[in-house]
Amino acid sequence: MDQPFINSAYNVNKINSLASLLKPLGYRSGFFHGGNNGTMGFDNFTRLAGYEKYFGKNEFDGDLKDYDGHWGIFDHSYFSFMIRQLNSWKEPFHASFFSISSHHPYKVPPSYQKRINLNTPPIEQGMAYADAALADFFREASQQSWYNNTIFVITSDHSGPAGTAYSANRLGAYHIPLLFIIPGEEKYKVHLETAQQCDILPSVLHLLNYSGKYSSFGRNLFDSEKGWSVNYSNNSWQLITDQYILLFDGQESTHLYSREDIYLKKNLIRKESAAVPEMENFLKAILQQYRYSLIHNQLVKP
Repeated sequence: MDQPFINSAYNVNKINSLASLLKPLGYRSGFFHGGNNGTMGFDNFTRLAGYEKYFGKNEFDGDLKDYDGHWGIFDHSYFSFMIRQLNSWKEPFHASFFSISSHHPYKVPPSYQKRINLNTPPIEQGMAYADAALADFFREASQQSWYNNTIFVITSDHSGPAGTAYSANRLGAYHIPLLFIIPGEEKYKVHLETAQQCDILPSVLHLLNYSGKYSSFGRNLFDSEKGWSVNYSNNSWQLITDQYILLFDGQESTHLYSREDIYLKKNLIRKESAAVPEMENFLKAILQQYRYSLIHNQLVKP
């Protein structure tokens, strides 16, 4: 669709979420977003997704001087608010935090202005503040009783404004960070295989040793399967694998690039055509399954 699922005619369909799947196991859940209540329909959508409570700007119990005047409550203040809430909850629990401060006009609160370089472009100042606020959150969270029993997942909802030729093309425009942090784990590993946001749910359920049934278009990132990701923009679908990027217009595949060709300069659709049928059929299968499930409200299998 050209519109987000959350704003579409299908936004009342049944869906899986960590909140809905973990609730039968005794998990309390909350969605924290420092923006104005109702922004982007998050309050209604989180209820659909199974979250017990939505926390917006109206629920914030701190000083309203922490309001940035545009998007909502500054991240560092809302992080502390979430920690106060979680400390009053009985374990186990699941919480999501949607940050707001790394968006235009990239306002930096006065208390953080000495900690970042104000001689950089505004977007870099905003990202530096978001990073500092996240670091402060981990420092505060690490002092709480629930910290060592918690899995933290950090990602972004989308990439930022294009600042390079790479970030402006069909590959770089979907390149975002994804981190899994488990306190007490001293080793870390950088995974180079392709991943996507919908891989988060099966990956977290794997880490929790979840044994129930669920539906997901993602995969467990801690398995040894090959990576892949599907994107859509301007009537064109894209399948990214660890080897190739395939572009499909709904009728036929139009472009094939090597993953090593990060600037997407050399179309291999004819030269390496043998790779196309399997990728195209895989993409078609995903689209067919998703569309049928969406239309017939079967995104959650009985």
